[in-house]
Amino acid sequence: MKNLINEVLSELFEELQGVEAKAEGKEEVPPIRFPSWFINENLWGKKVDTGHGSQDRKLITMVGDALSGERTPLGRAQAMQKFLTDTATVKAEGLTTQQALANLMFLDIFASVVHQFNPAVAGFLFEALFAGIFKGVQIEATKGGGTFGTTDVDEMEVATGKKGYSFKLLGLTSNIGGSFSDLINGVSGPAGKETYLVVLKRGESPRIDLTFYEFEINQQTWFDWIGHPLKYETRQFSEEVQFTVADLADHGDKPVLVGGKPTGNTFKDYVLQAEDGSYSVIRKPKTPSKSISPIHVETTKGDRLRWSTKKAIVALDPNQTYAFETTKGEEKVAAWGSSIGAKLYKDFLPGGGMREWFKEKTGKYFETYVAAGDYKEDPNFFEYFKVLGSYRAGGKKEDEPEDEEQQMNEAKEKKQKAGQFAITQKYMIEHPLTQGGPGYTLTLDRQLLNDAAVAYTEIISKQVFDIFNSLSDLIKDINTFYLSDNNNERKSSGAQAGEDAEKLKTNTDKHIAAAALELPKGLPPPQPYQNENINLNKAVDRVLKEFLQKP
Repeated sequence: MKNLINEVLSELFEELQGVEAKAEGKEEVPPIRFPSWFINENLWGKKVDTGHGSQDRKLITMVGDALSGERTPLGRAQAMQKFLTDTATVKAEGLTTQQALANLMFLDIFASVVHQFNPAVAGFLFEALFAGIFKGVQIEATKGGGTFGTTDVDEMEVATGKKGYSFKLLGLTSNIGGSFSDLINGVSGPAGKETYLVVLKRGESPRIDLTFYEFEINQQTWFDWIGHPLKYETRQFSEEVQFTVADLADHGDKPVLVGGKPTGNTFKDYVLQAEDGSYSVIRKPKTPSKSISPIHVETTKGDRLRWSTKKAIVALDPNQTYAFETTKGEEKVAAWGSSIGAKLYKDFLPGGGMREWFKEKTGKYFETYVAAGDYKEDPNFFEYFKVLGSYRAGGKKEDEPEDEEQQMNEAKEKKQKAGQFAITQKYMIEHPLTQGGPGYTLTLDRQLLNDAAVAYTEIISKQVFDIFNSLSDLIKDINTFYLSDNNNERKSSGAQAGEDAEKLKTNTDKHIAAAALELPKGLPPPQPYQNENINLNKAVDRVLKEFLQKP
């Protein structure tokens, strides 16, 4: 029966295409009651042309085609909010009956998804709903990863062409995250990118605000998003200088470093000659330590000379070799500190097991390679990542289990062990590459939706309200007939369902066919009245036969 009701609803919606029904005088129009949609997470996101699920897919795609706004997730969200809150402007700009109904139907089902399901289920339904609205294909959980990367819905038909999206419906504190290995596989695959549609949920029922954001991860923007450096800094190329008292003058203008960092002083700033011709090392204000000088004994691996607590001076032995660290140049490097990036890329960073391997492959250490932006055009960029422990922990197994439940469990366990990337909401919101934001907030509030439906009565008309309300009554009575264990109640609802079906058929014959005769010139000429909505008649007849056992 679910498929039959969706068939009636889809045929009814199709018949309204291009039809501009007219309001009858000033008669008060009752609130529209949309028939209960049968939420179909399994079939909305599949391309089903015939057979089981075809009506579900047909209905959701027709609604998507008729929605107001630019054909993008952000464009549709912005248009839906305007439809809800600025009804006067929307009506002045022009709105067809089909658009008004599609907008209301979409908002009705989206509100049900967000208000009536827990976050985990709502997330899956969110994917399925948008897959249907944009004629995309939802990726099954057991087939995710690999070349699909982190994409949840592929081939969505948006204004710029077909596009895949990774969906995130998040509360206040959740990060945008996922499998590091899946993301690498996706961005390095045929698409060359992963696009994230992030919807931040604020508030509680009955009023919830959904703010839409979108950003793209590709090779050029990789370090804008994934394990991004905390900062970029200048690092000195250091070298050791050995000296004795006899050759002090040869090194006077050389900068002095401590631990690879400039002290701001040259060697001669630290050397003081006494009246007797002896030399000492003196303390300077910019020296990192107040008790230890930057001068080492023998080599830079040797002990450093110490100043006494009372005197900021230490004598140099003419017979001793000393050393200090100086610079022969500098380079820009990326620094991760203790961030998530330090964990993802630790094998390439100082102390990591693959640090020298990376330098052999690229000619630079990883932090220099990233700071220079070499990764943006390097054809082997993602191949380097595949030696990282954070990638290999999430690699595909050669022998995948055949059992679907086992696949799901192993996939979940694998991703828990794999490296996980994370992007905070604050970072995403503030990033200049992020699209969307507060101007793309959609408020899902039943009262707001009801008020909008009333505001558009002059466009939708009483006839259309009557049709949808009678269909809603029909579905309610059908549900009671099947679900009630009270025979009297079942008998009453069965008889009422027959009356509802007859009423629905009468209304569609009268209002839709009659309105179709008034289509503007230039459109294909209407068929004779009795054939105008033949498919809808057949669908309604099937309802009548099922409940009234008509011959």
